[in-house]
Amino acid sequence: MTGRDVVVERLRSLFRDHSVEQALQFTEPAGNGASQRWFSWGDIGAFAMVVATEFDRHSVPPEASVAVVMRQRPVLVASELAVLSAGRTAVLLSPLQADRSLSAEIVATRPVVVVAHAADWERDGVAAAVSASGAVGIVVDDEFGVHVRSCVGTERPGPELGAAVTVLTSGTTGPPKRLPVAWDTFVELGGGSRGRDPESGRGALILSLPLVTLGGLLAMARLVFGGRPMSMTERFDVHTWAALVKQHRPKIMGAPPPVVKMILGENITPDHFEGVTAYMTSSSAISPEVIREFEDRYGIPVLLGYGATEFLNSVTGWTPDLWADFGRSKIGSVGRAYPGVQLRIVDGLLEVDPPQRAEGLPNGWLRTADRARIDDDGFVWILGRADGVIVRGGFKVDLELLEEALLEHPGVSATCAVGLPDDRLGEVPGAMVVADDSVTDTDLLRWCRDRLPPYAIPVVIELIDSLPQTSTFKLHRAEIRESLIQARRGAHHVEP
Repeated sequence: MTGRDVVVERLRSLFRDHSVEQALQFTEPAGNGASQRWFSWGDIGAFAMVVATEFDRHSVPPEASVAVVMRQRPVLVASELAVLSAGRTAVLLSPLQADRSLSAEIVATRPVVVVAHAADWERDGVAAAVSASGAVGIVVDDEFGVHVRSCVGTERPGPELGAAVTVLTSGTTGPPKRLPVAWDTFVELGGGSRGRDPESGRGALILSLPLVTLGGLLAMARLVFGGRPMSMTERFDVHTWAALVKQHRPKIMGAPPPVVKMILGENITPDHFEGVTAYMTSSSAISPEVIREFEDRYGIPVLLGYGATEFLNSVTGWTPDLWADFGRSKIGSVGRAYPGVQLRIVDGLLEVDPPQRAEGLPNGWLRTADRARIDDDGFVWILGRADGVIVRGGFKVDLELLEEALLEHPGVSATCAVGLPDDRLGEVPGAMVVADDSVTDTDLLRWCRDRLPPYAIPVVIELIDSLPQTSTFKLHRAEIRESLIQARRGAHHVEP
């Protein structure tokens, strides 16, 4: 059997033979409590059958590309599974981007079908982009309703990608690019073709990352082949997340690095984490002081790792034995290379030769934009980015793209964007701008919101007559950063 056959047959078996088993839990904060709803494999299977009927009705070719705007709602999880169960390629689009960016990506990816939540169909330009792409538009809602929008334009069949999904890379090895993940690779990410059948009462995998990220992709693969349901929320809330950990009792819990400090700051009680043996995380640094405080309070080690979408998983990390031997002396390290992974430092930058990688990447060494060092014991330390990219709460923000967006404003003549320290999110973007007298920081924030995803919006914009320069006429970024830190105290704040 091909990888495609394995995935299709596995999903159809789940829909048919395990229809009463729980597949997906959705928790929505409601006042002082939270409401929960479960969806069975039978619910998802019935939805997938309706979607497949629409594919047949509109003559969607086998292995066609189907764009799915992956809003963090159960019906979009079901939509991705429906596409895979029909043997088509799911092109995952982020709903976090600005309306015009989402519309442009729909046209650029040339899908045969676009599946999106009813709320995303109301966004400016989306319906027109679907029509311009020549795609069939499918509207889904929170009650698993499905209907087709009559927005089919000139017929233009999309490319046959021969992949299970396509995802945007994180930008670790260069500008983000869309890469296919083969059907065989999807099976491997889920744990192999001999998947474990679901059983009632088995604790759920708690999703703490967006569905369009590598973490979301891994969770979907493990949902299909791991035999455990998935538990999700639309927006991350540390109290809701901790309650889910208490409910499902995982041995290892994981969430983005900033959540460690959120747990401490919100005084989450230790009883939420009974039975947990480790907190595993990656994507950005955590200060050694925070790691020590967390372990002292909860008795749980924080195990940092390093990975990227390009590598389809983490390439470094810790084991319990490693932590027992080295943990206190190596706090802040992202661990050692996993078996099969080769690492080296060239000109201060980390290069990786991973055992698996997304399709379309060359074999051999992949150069990252992360400055790093490897100590004599083989432990890796990430020292920051070398390409003008900061990490805001797990999301990478390209400061150059922020500058480009600001410079598109007709009243702006110059700008400089920098990363600012933030106790909760690690780093956040700020910008100093030279603009006409008629332009306000509120105008520019509104301008950015129309063009950039929420996590790329600057937390402060300082208007100034001229940008500070050094004696050699270069931008004085240290002075700009310090000025923005001071200006932030009374400025407009935007949190992702």
